[in-house]
Amino acid sequence: MSIFDEEKLKLVSGNSNELSILSYDVNSIQRYIFQSSNIKAIMGSSKMIDEFDKEIQNMKEFYVVTAVGGTGMIIASSDREVEVKEMIKDKFYKMVPGGEITISSVRFKRDELINGIKNEKNYKIPADIAGIKFENMDGKNSYSDIFKIISSEMQRQKSLNNPKTPLFEDVQRCELCGVMPASSIYHFADGDLHICSACELKIKKGNEKIREEGYAEELADISLSEMDKNWIGFIKVDINNLGNLYSKIKTSKEFEQKSGEIEDIIQSSINKVVNVFNLRNKYLVPIHGGDDLFMMLPASKVVDIFKTLSSSLSSLSEMGLSFSAGLGMSNVKMPIKFIFESAEALISSAKKCAYASDKNENFVAFKVISSNSIDPVTEDVLYEDEKTKNIYKLGFGMSLSQFFDDLAFVEKLRNQKLIPFLQKTYSCVKDRYEVAGLNVNYFFARSRMEKVIEDPIQYFNKFVLTETGSETDEKKVYESKIPYLLELSRLWG
Repeated sequence: MSIFDEEKLKLVSGNSNELSILSYDVNSIQRYIFQSSNIKAIMGSSKMIDEFDKEIQNMKEFYVVTAVGGTGMIIASSDREVEVKEMIKDKFYKMVPGGEITISSVRFKRDELINGIKNEKNYKIPADIAGIKFENMDGKNSYSDIFKIISSEMQRQKSLNNPKTPLFEDVQRCELCGVMPASSIYHFADGDLHICSACELKIKKGNEKIREEGYAEELADISLSEMDKNWIGFIKVDINNLGNLYSKIKTSKEFEQKSGEIEDIIQSSINKVVNVFNLRNKYLVPIHGGDDLFMMLPASKVVDIFKTLSSSLSSLSEMGLSFSAGLGMSNVKMPIKFIFESAEALISSAKKCAYASDKNENFVAFKVISSNSIDPVTEDVLYEDEKTKNIYKLGFGMSLSQFFDDLAFVEKLRNQKLIPFLQKTYSCVKDRYEVAGLNVNYFFARSRMEKVIEDPIQYFNKFVLTETGSETDEKKVYESKIPYLLELSRLWG
């Protein structure tokens, strides 16, 4: 079975026996998208990159293997390598003003793209990728072998690139991106701003994308209840185990198939939550490409939406994949870039759990982002003496099943109007372990907590203070989940 489509290879190679695989990658793509805090400019940045990918897909005279999410792979005869690089650059800088792109290339014999690289003896290593080891390349995982080579060259090219923010002295800078020189005055609803031509195009493209996709035009439109006037929900999802999946791929056709299946699962999951929760014109998807998804949603429904989304994404398990998610709500006055960066930090926290787990399960990290708690992943001390240390963690990852169990527990407390009991318990964890236990037992006896959990000892050990280790032989460390449960309770306003 040919690694790449043999007929397409013949068409692009002509009389040449040497072919070039060219790869491109938009530099710091997320930083580019969130360069401005204006929603339409953000959505426009995303659309411009999508349109660039589609333009590359339409380069019919070459063999376009993939072009999505700001990354692509193209095969051409080696004598047209420079020409193709210039074509990609020309299209990119015209279609994505203000962006940066890295393009790399590696040359192969046509037979190697059909039958695979067997070992270093029958492969002439170009000087510009010297150092890559081929001893494990036996042709069994042919596509992944080639992918490793071109990925290594892309990394090398990126290390050589040192893009710098252009400096423009004695000029009015754009008041949206703060980088390029302003070229016009743009009339916004809340006042006029001097903006650059790149941001003007971003806004134009953003308006188009908002109309096409049925997105919210402003953050204020992402609202289903009174609570949503002050808070906005967010969900970021990233697929786990992709490297393991791709390492087993033998042909480009299989790569396209697997990538397409992942994209279909993500897109159908988005469509499902939009339809179930009637979100048209009340949500945003600033990032959606490859295995990456970032959504902004009504805070009052963000957990219900996440339940539906995660249920739909569970079909990834049939491909041997799982996902990590960053979930929460933020003060609506927070810059969108900061909300995104908070979601990124939560994803990293969830992924740490995924890497540490030997199970193929899904993980999530949750946090409420407010003006006085801007660090999404925190650990702090509640009480400490020579024998005891009580800590709490916020924004730390856990399995999806654990999160939903905790959520169900808090919802039971809310239904029984027992959230104040959590607040009383919080005052207890700021004391020595033994004293905290006595105080919690006292509060438990005077409440209706038995309607939710019968045993105060079980409640104390599971939520109030759980022994997690020791700093010394004489000093024990206990973790409290009460601050985290109080954060969860804010999901209902």
